Amino acid sequence: MKTPVLQSEQKNGLNIWCRFLASDQKKQTLILLLLITLAGLLLRLYGLNERSLWVDEMFTIAHALGNQINLTALDYLGQAMDPETPQALSYYHDFLLQSHGLGNWQATVEVLKLNNHPPFFFWLMNWVIHLLGDSPAMLRLPAFLCGVACIPMMFLLGRKIHSVPLGLMAALFMSLSGYQVLHAQDARPYTMVTLLAISQSWLFFRLIQRPKEQVDSEQHENTVQPAVWLHWLGFTLLGTLGLYTHYFYGPFLIGLLLYGSIRKFRDIQFITALISSYLLIALAFSPWLEILNLQKDWVSHSGHFTGGRWDWIQVPEYIWRMLNEFVSPKNLLMKLLATFLLIYGLWIHYHRKPNRFAISPLVLFAFCWLVCIYGFQILIDVLSDSSTLNVRRYTLLAAPAYYLLLGGAIINIREDWIRPAIIAGVALIMGVNTGQIVTRSIPFAQHFSAVAQWINKNPMLTPDDTVLVNPSGPHTVAMAYYLKRQSTHVRLLGLPVNSMFSEADYRTLNRRLDNASTTSENLWVVLSQSSDSAKLAIDQRLTHQHFIPSASVEFPKSLKVILYTRTKHSLPKKG
Repeated sequence: MKTPVLQSEQKNGLNIWCRFLASDQKKQTLILLLLITLAGLLLRLYGLNERSLWVDEMFTIAHALGNQINLTALDYLGQAMDPETPQALSYYHDFLLQSHGLGNWQATVEVLKLNNHPPFFFWLMNWVIHLLGDSPAMLRLPAFLCGVACIPMMFLLGRKIHSVPLGLMAALFMSLSGYQVLHAQDARPYTMVTLLAISQSWLFFRLIQRPKEQVDSEQHENTVQPAVWLHWLGFTLLGTLGLYTHYFYGPFLIGLLLYGSIRKFRDIQFITALISSYLLIALAFSPWLEILNLQKDWVSHSGHFTGGRWDWIQVPEYIWRMLNEFVSPKNLLMKLLATFLLIYGLWIHYHRKPNRFAISPLVLFAFCWLVCIYGFQILIDVLSDSSTLNVRRYTLLAAPAYYLLLGGAIINIREDWIRPAIIAGVALIMGVNTGQIVTRSIPFAQHFSAVAQWINKNPMLTPDDTVLVNPSGPHTVAMAYYLKRQSTHVRLLGLPVNSMFSEADYRTLNRRLDNASTTSENLWVVLSQSSDSAKLAIDQRLTHQHFIPSASVEFPKSLKVILYTRTKHSLPKKG
């Protein structure tokens, strides 16, 4: 027996191609979904273990194990990471990977008091590191699995909101998006919070779209079916986990509450259950409020939020990036095509409606999602001291709403023959762009593994050599991590940070360079986004100590290595 075409499809006049997918061809739909998911899995799997861990991933390891590698936080606590003389690699390696025990959540909480993240992802990473190891692939496994799981969940959400074709298109965009692929290979909580948002939205629509007869029967008998209670319980649990994973989940929850209040404002039973669920989420999150208050004080102390620098002329640029960057980061053709499809498709959608001011559930839901996420981001930018726009990571949480909008815009295009061509074109452009991304280096990652490999294979390397890293902190422990993995026998020392290079920093820098030069014939200076003043100071001091540059190599993201070798006529006196 054939499954009838969905009512939403009849209203929107989908073509034969869409009805073919939405009718009784469940096998074809499943095959398409599996192919889309497989493509996304392969894109996210490529180079998962080979890509270098970057600074933020070092913070993930340290926070998960309860270790502090933030120099500002250490200085606030009256502690120091760097001694005055070069140390064995194990010293900095233990600074990063010293274990305080499996499941020692209190150690992670103590570290996060001087940070701006909630704990759930780091608690999970504590178990991953202890049980699976600290290799790049294992560290990125949770983000990878969550990134892959987002693809079928996007299909379920799109199908629940509108139709099977919309679900397939949203899953396709999620599968091929460059940013989604990049952050699925990043040991950070962004793909996890995205998966939680999609899953909670799916449960939310299951609760909203319950059959009217079932709701009327429950109201008449004053009972609720057990499955409904389980859905509300799952909704509450996902909301709680989302807040404990990333603070940006809060604006998303506000968006869900706004949509539910508008859509079901006459359904007293639903509104009561929704408010009760939110009260339970708030109650479950309340134990963390004390730590959140400490984090707020720390952020203010560290100078991240001084306020007053937002330039409202940037708003058009912000909207442009919001609409397009998560589709294809650096592809102008894809940005123009996506923007055109969105505007054109939505215009057709409302042009067909008898009531031009009627808002479809899909558009309203996406609008509530996007407005709350980006409204909160704009508020953060207003409060912060940064005049630059950084939407990459927060775009991940907003991206599902845009994929649904883009898919709905394509569905509403009138010409039946052009719709599959547009889908194929969008997929091709996104796929090519994403393929270029995964075959090149991660744009925001620094290549500490390549630096360690270059040092390790250099024939001039000796066990008495010293690697100097500027600035210190997570950059130094990153070098220790990769030099240790390659069994390199050198000593390591961090140099003062380069921001606001003071006279005290100059004295500390010169003292450490002098100590390193008395014990080593070769000094490998790793400059990671160092200022010109720091580079000049290092070069002048080592020249004064009769060291000359003998080799150098530059890596992406302002990462450079210079080998300084002592001149033969200036060998230190023995004894």
